[in-house]
Amino acid sequence: MQSYDTIAGFYDWDMGQNNSGEDVAFYVRECRAAAGPVLELGCGTGRITVPLVQAGLRVVAADSSLPMLRRLQERRGRMLSPAESGRLQIVAMDMRRIGFAERFSRILCPFSLLTYLVKEKERRIFLQEVKEHLAPGGRMLLDVFTPDEELHALPDDRCVLDYRREIPGGWVLERRKQIRKKNRPDQVHSIFRFYRFYRPDGILEKEIRTEEDIRYFRRADLHAWLESQGFLVAAEYGDFVWGPPVPSSKVIVMACAVGGTSE
Repeated sequence: MQSYDTIAGFYDWDMGQNNSGEDVAFYVRECRAAAGPVLELGCGTGRITVPLVQAGLRVVAADSSLPMLRRLQERRGRMLSPAESGRLQIVAMDMRRIGFAERFSRILCPFSLLTYLVKEKERRIFLQEVKEHLAPGGRMLLDVFTPDEELHALPDDRCVLDYRREIPGGWVLERRKQIRKKNRPDQVHSIFRFYRFYRPDGILEKEIRTEEDIRYFRRADLHAWLESQGFLVAAEYGDFVWGPPVPSSKVIVMACAVGGTSE
């Protein structure tokens, strides 16, 4: 995903702060409950990776963005002891081609990673790879953002403010967003994000634009599709808290087992 190459240098101030951190605690808890290694897909700069390793787990962290993985390597050096670092393997890899011989007790697909696979064929290939790499009794853990129906209903030329926040050095980062090219039958949107960096004196220093296609899911559709592909949705949560999703849930979390087996 080219957009993540572009924002890798400031990802931790951008998307990394757009989450309360409840997902990190959830994934750590769920992975500690299993015996065996963890494969984290779309690991990015290591916001989830590092706490998993610090919790005593052996983690393979994979991402297709080399700039994001370089940031993870930097975080590894700052935040992990030599013993902890020895439990972390960092891999540049496409999530549709999991190139390992070993099997994992947990395969993580966090932060709406599945939504970046916009084609049905891609998603089927991905799930087949997951099946082949889950250990007996293992689970795939994934989360997806619930669609913002009001935002999706806006005209393509409508730009909305996501946030404006202070970042290190007294600078200000502003992000605006447009959803364009809405393909409602396939539930695919093109999302344009516009970043502005303001110096401490308020002067605009630079602007960056990214674009990516997203395949959004509604809860019932995702549940049915996963089960049609041979997975049992063993548990569902709303917003990373115990209990099923409710209409106000911003994120749907699913724990999936292969062939109706689960721990």
